[in-house]
Amino acid sequence: MKVKGGDSVAAYKWPFDPVRSYMNNLNTHSAYQDLRDKRVALRRQGKEISGLALAETLVSYSEKGQEYVETLKSIITANDLDLDDKTYLREEPVTLIIGTDKREDIKQTQNTIDELRASGELDRIIGEMRLGLDE
Repeated sequence: MKVKGGDSVAAYKWPFDPVRSYMNNLNTHSAYQDLRDKRVALRRQGKEISGLALAETLVSYSEKGQEYVETLKSIITANDLDLDDKTYLREEPVTLIIGTDKREDIKQTQNTIDELRASGELDRIIGEMRLGLDE
């Protein structure tokens, strides 16, 4: 999507897609090789991998350079985001919740779900919602 000034902004279909995109960027783009190298070094040394430690490597992420790193570290510290350092994505069953406002619509909603399931469309939709753990 184009925005004022000719810059572009990515638009995503599912809420986790921008997170997946960011993770992919950090894990593949050459600008973040320092981050990946530091992560490997910390693992090899048996040290904890933390957002604060990895933030040090993101000088190239922003034109602001080290100022960006310091801002990022202060955000992590001020919001206790270091608690998330031990967070991992794991395989979980997908639960799709479909609601209806009217009791009389329940049967039609169930019929629609059955049609989506029979056509394979429901599996396709759920597959798109996966968190990228199967990739």
